Amino acid sequence: MLYKPLGFWTGFIAGFSATLIHILGDIFTYMEFSPLWPISKKRIALKWFRSRDPIANDLMWFLGSMTFLFYILFIYTNAGYVLIEVIQRIVKVLQKPRP
Repeated sequence: MLYKPLGFWTGFIAGFSATLIHILGDIFTYMEFSPLWPISKKRIALKWFRSRDPIANDLMWFLGSMTFLFYILFIYTNAGYVLIEVIQRIVKVLQKPRP
């Protein structure tokens, strides 16, 4: 069940953010590219890791997956807020002093 209609701006911000994050990920590799190509032909590469680096790729995959999960749970549905409320209730029950 949808929590609320997303609208144009929510989708635009999600897509634009994903594009920016992808470009930032490309900047960290050894391969130079022009992120602002129509405006500037300057080539950039921070050369922190290779494109085939399994640790870097796994980290980027994990961060992307967590971002997608956050989007689904908190932006697209009400499930994230319900989950937080359930966790808060469990913590309250566990914090009650036992006789």
